[in-house]
Amino acid sequence: SVSGITAYKNNSGLKYGNTFYAGNGDNVTLTLSHDTPTGYTFTGYTASAGTIDGTALTMPESDVVINAVDAVNTYTVTWVDGDGNSTTDTVAYGTVPTAPQNPTKTGNAQYSYTFSGWDKDITAVTGDVTYTEEDFTKDSSSLDVAVNPASSEVVLAVYLPSEEYSGTTPSNLSSYVPGVKAMT
Repeated sequence: SVSGITAYKNNSGLKYGNTFYAGNGDNVTLTLSHDTPTGYTFTGYTASAGTIDGTALTMPESDVVINAVDAVNTYTVTWVDGDGNSTTDTVAYGTVPTAPQNPTKTGNAQYSYTFSGWDKDITAVTGDVTYTEEDFTKDSSSLDVAVNPASSEVVLAVYLPSEEYSGTTPSNLSSYVPGVKAMT
């Protein structure tokens, strides 16, 4: 006699310890549990043989391995430019999103502009997130040099950011660069 084995009616299977031995074609209802990792969604179970529907398994003529299937969550990443226009990306949990090409701002003869970055550090996605364009920084002064063909006089134009320019022409610029006229 063998102890610890339970025989089920109609020769449909045997159970020994925690292992259930089912017969070919038997419909077996399983009690399954699974811990879904953070950032994933449980989508069901798969069976290496036979068919599984939820927790109901139709037993094949072979051993069966049952696996839980988890799908990675995806989130919406929104990029908002300085004009309020937005673009979105769908990004998988734990992935660092790739920012779009840096926005640009057209300069003029006096100023050029540099993109300052986004309002927060770009980090691995754990939920929906919005990144907003920071303002542009106005680059330092620029310099234009021209030669007057009639007099061969060199004309130097120095452009300072408006917050640094007082509105008056520096009177001593020519003392630093002989033969140079200041322009505003």
